Amino acid sequence: MPPAPKPTVTPAPSFRPATLIDDFSAFDSSIWLSQCSGCVYADGVLKVDGISQLQRTISSVDALSRIVATLVKNDIRDDHGIVVSRHPTYTWSWSYTNGAVKFVWEGDTKAIIGQTETTDVSCSAERTYNLEINVYGYSVAFADDVCGTLTLSETLGAESSLYVYVGASNGRNPTANGAEWDAVAIWGDGLSGRSDDGEMTFVPTSAPTTYEPAAVTDLFNGFESSLWLAPCSGCSYNSGALYVTGNKQAIRSRGSFSALSKLSGSLGKGETYDNHALAVSTSPAYSFDWQPTTGSVLFGWLGSTKQIVGQFQSTSSVCSFTTTYVIHARFSSTAVTFTDDKCGSLTLSDAIGSEPSLYVYLGADNDAPNEALWLDWSAWGTPAWDYSTPGPSTSPTMLPQPLPTTLPSAVPAPKPSSLPSSIPRPSPSLQPTPIPVPVPTVLPKPAPSPQPTATFAPTEGTPHPTVLPSETPSPKPTPRPTQAPTLNPSLLPSAAPSLMPLPAPSLLPLPAPTGAPTPVPSFPRHEVAAFCIYSSLIFILI
Repeated sequence: MPPAPKPTVTPAPSFRPATLIDDFSAFDSSIWLSQCSGCVYADGVLKVDGISQLQRTISSVDALSRIVATLVKNDIRDDHGIVVSRHPTYTWSWSYTNGAVKFVWEGDTKAIIGQTETTDVSCSAERTYNLEINVYGYSVAFADDVCGTLTLSETLGAESSLYVYVGASNGRNPTANGAEWDAVAIWGDGLSGRSDDGEMTFVPTSAPTTYEPAAVTDLFNGFESSLWLAPCSGCSYNSGALYVTGNKQAIRSRGSFSALSKLSGSLGKGETYDNHALAVSTSPAYSFDWQPTTGSVLFGWLGSTKQIVGQFQSTSSVCSFTTTYVIHARFSSTAVTFTDDKCGSLTLSDAIGSEPSLYVYLGADNDAPNEALWLDWSAWGTPAWDYSTPGPSTSPTMLPQPLPTTLPSAVPAPKPSSLPSSIPRPSPSLQPTPIPVPVPTVLPKPAPSPQPTATFAPTEGTPHPTVLPSETPSPKPTPRPTQAPTLNPSLLPSAAPSLMPLPAPSLLPLPAPTGAPTPVPSFPRHEVAAFCIYSSLIFILI
């Protein structure tokens, strides 16, 4: 498996101090259970000689997350090794071991030997190495400042507590110098307080340091609009990390900070020209500049040098390790300091810390198409905005739309209707009106008929004939009794007798339906005369 070009997993939060630190000036019984037989302390270092020489922490470390160490490889056969294991009595082995992961040199090869698989890279330089081991729930990483980073899928980090072993297994002559360790630091949630026999054995030698919590923190699980104004065009988020590609790419704090005292963060430098940059400025529109700029101070890497670019001057030091760094930028009224866990500190006289408000910029200025990796970031100061409320999104926001409804509005519009909006009135018709007329009114029939029928209301005790004209008229009317007609009271005076017929006699037929001719019957003169006489009688009675 080829080595990963850069760290690809997020390290555990590293702003807290290491749980254990040993500079190997002498054996420390508060840290180690016992001194191995091949271990010798001399000249401020630990020298290990022989096969399977390890010494173990006095108890397991809860939530083990990180180990940082410095070693010196004086010979190709100096096979340094660090082991993390759930076993309190682990014995060195170059084979796979259930419950143990080894971070080692084997001759000219650096390797991770997991529980079931291995990854390695050639790394034979005889020199001093600064190395870092990160332990996660489902992977481990092994980085150094010479040969890069190895990663391996591994579940041992999911264990609640693990023992740490430091030593070597080399075949050198016992009279030689041995594999040399200069220092080691271990991060976790603390020692479990138990040894392999279950007894409480660790007692802190000093009171823990109290740390002020950060005002804001970003773990870069995604763009945080409550902290940053807008994402940069070269920024992307993946696996709990911010990747920055391109020149002068930065995200700016959503507002300014007052009384800003410190910025901290973790970053992964996988290539020389991963030019990470962190800046503060009085300007809300600052752009990364490696030349002094009034009102701004830049902390970052430019190639293989770590730099502070102040308002009027700069300072730098060589820092070319391709590994993960924990950095701190501190501000006072007269100076700024830039510290990391690999290359020490830079200090520059600059009064930027006395400014009443400062914006923060984070990103990279990569000349090559590299990806500068940011793992986390925190700030100590007073934000001038409500960072608990997310800011406006730079992406289009889909606002909820009202659901369609058929309910009428406050003033409903009338539906189209053939009905009148006012009180209905009778349509104009050919019915007779209450106003008497000398001639009868033609009424429409329900259906056209060639033989219209005139029906008369009879007088009391005397039936009136019904005249039925036909196409072949008879020489005289044919009397035919009929029932009393149904009268329309609305057309009669309130006091009038019920003698007015509802339907008036029809003398002319209505137009036939479309397409059918309208027959016009002829009436004999004596029938017309009889009708006029009957009509006159009705009029007199009314």
